[in-house]
Amino acid sequence: VIGYSRKSRSPNLYQRYTWASNPMAALMNNLLGDGNGYIGNINLSPEIAQTVSLSATLRDAIRQRWELTATSYFTHVQDYIDARRCESPQCGSTANQKTGFVLLQYANQTAHIHGLDCSGRILLARWARFGSFSGVGTLNYVYGQNVSTGDGLYDIMPPNAKLSIQYSGGAIDTEAEFLAVADKRHVSRVRNEIATSGYWLLNLRGSYRWKSARLRISV
Repeated sequence: VIGYSRKSRSPNLYQRYTWASNPMAALMNNLLGDGNGYIGNINLSPEIAQTVSLSATLRDAIRQRWELTATSYFTHVQDYIDARRCESPQCGSTANQKTGFVLLQYANQTAHIHGLDCSGRILLARWARFGSFSGVGTLNYVYGQNVSTGDGLYDIMPPNAKLSIQYSGGAIDTEAEFLAVADKRHVSRVRNEIATSGYWLLNLRGSYRWKSARLRISV
């Protein structure tokens, strides 16, 4: 399946009309929660994002034992609302600061975002008396680039994968889920975004159903 979409987003009041470049006032204008201070830009234009996607699904249509779905996409964002360093004398020396929190001004730039989302499931075993075991997995990759500056886009999730084994039988449901997230090195330098190390998590879940109630336990 090939898809195309076009979306637009207008700047909000904070992004346009918060003019104070005084550090204390600018720090109160933070919609991203990154600790930096922001100054509005009354000349901002609406963002226009155009996305082309390609999606395919393969499945066992006869026995319905497995299914695999993959979607790739590319998005071009015109007038993407990003940020640039504040160069006003009131902003002090943050224009060239490479660590810590800085003062920024919203600005229209161009951005590209591309990625891949995969998901699948497989029936591992099934017994009429004891229930069934299934495997479920997802893989997500996204890359965001500010084409105007060559910088990375802020708050982009690094590549990550999730794999779980699920059991369902009668009133009992259990799941063992493994989540792995890669290192994050492609960051927004203009915001002094901090690179992070990869990590993994093991989640265990179980539930028991009655006629009108369910007990869940998770670790």
